[in-house]
Amino acid sequence: MTTNLVLKSANSMYYAGGKAQFKVNWAQFMSDPNAEYLVSFSFITAVDGGLNENDLYVLDLENIGVLKNIEGGNFNSSTSRTLGFVYPEEPHSSHSRIRAEYSTNPPVSLCGRPTSDILEIAWRDLTGALSSKSPAFVLCLRFEMVGKY
Repeated sequence: MTTNLVLKSANSMYYAGGKAQFKVNWAQFMSDPNAEYLVSFSFITAVDGGLNENDLYVLDLENIGVLKNIEGGNFNSSTSRTLGFVYPEEPHSSHSRIRAEYSTNPPVSLCGRPTSDILEIAWRDLTGALSSKSPAFVLCLRFEMVGKY
């Protein structure tokens, strides 16, 4: 079973400095709390003159409650998970947007469903410039159930 969750910054409870909060009832679409999911995503921001096309960015799920994930063949428990990188593109001479397609990053494994109903999406650059930037974005999360853990 595959479930897609579409999150828009305009519908967030809070959004500033590259971090947005959304209310999510995980049990509504992830019925089995002991299932393993492969999570992939696509992401795009609005064009913004303050985004740097020469910077590197990553996208994280935060405040998901204690959740196990698989890294290097081992189970790890954490309250956040890096999904992958998002990259800048320059559609105009002095403006950039940040994006990633489903095929940009390999899927990450999550074991179980998140336990917190407030999901934080954080996308960060390595220079810290996003602390003052919050361009509009759309994030599509794809959860593919692949079995039990």
